Amino acid sequence: MKFKRFLSYLALLMVPMAIQAQVTTSSITGTVRGSDNQSLVGASVKAIHVPSGSVYTTLTQADGRFTLSNMR
Repeated sequence: MKFKRFLSYLALLMVPMAIQAQVTTSSITGTVRGSDNQSLVGASVKAIHVPSGSVYTTLTQADGRFTLSNMR
């Protein structure tokens, strides 16, 4: 009986580890600045995942910041 309870607790402890291991996406954030160190508004940002050929694009915000989400 104690062994079954131990296995139940062990299984509960392993569930968060299994869930965390399933993440397969990432994101990139940054700021685009010009040669005069001013933020560039509306600049196009492109990232390419070479093995799959996936292309991710976005435009910078008013402060020059960008975020590319859900990338492989």
